Amino acid sequence: MADQLGGQDAYNIIRRAALEGIAPGGNQLDALFEHVGPSVILMDELVAYARNVQSVTQESIYTFFQAVTESVKRTKNVTLVATLPEGQIQAGGEGGMTVLDTLESILERVDAVSIPLEVDNAFEVVRRRLFSSMTDEEETERDLTCEAFRRMYQNSRSEYPNNVSDQHYLQRMKDCYPIHPEIFDRLSNQTAFRKIPPVPLSKTVNTSTQNSRTINLNIRGRMDLL
Repeated sequence: MADQLGGQDAYNIIRRAALEGIAPGGNQLDALFEHVGPSVILMDELVAYARNVQSVTQESIYTFFQAVTESVKRTKNVTLVATLPEGQIQAGGEGGMTVLDTLESILERVDAVSIPLEVDNAFEVVRRRLFSSMTDEEETERDLTCEAFRRMYQNSRSEYPNNVSDQHYLQRMKDCYPIHPEIFDRLSNQTAFRKIPPVPLSKTVNTSTQNSRTINLNIRGRMDLL
């Protein structure tokens, strides 16, 4: 996770814990998140992963998950999104339910927000956590940028899906801004992201904020996740 968030320098912050095979402490995670800046950490299929390991390793996962959730709560510009199954069948039986109950109790300790898996609503929370509220001038820039995308889609209809030039999609772009809604759709639907948790968005966000004073709409062709 640390390497994905910020490369070797970020990994070095928790390197000792990693080499010893133990969960990083809260101070180390605080330092890590402070170092990497605005980030989203996505943990998908966590129950399935923890369900299929030995009990000792399982306890280490719980310890790590608790440390991460507490550190994220202390940090202003980092969001953790963890997907959990609903019910015993989806959790994988009694063993999965035990894991699910434990993870949910950890999340309850930090007053985590539970949201049904609807892409726009879930990632609206992510967007608000990563970016501060926009000024009137920034809202005008957002509207101009999104309208420019809508006109591009409308003028090149043969090259894009049918629905991206309508008013509903224009509103989606505004709601998700400055991340293009297609990225959120991909993160929600792409099976590859279900196999390798966690996947950070920090590189995309940091590249946008460091290279330009004006944050334009980030699209898939400019996204570096792994």
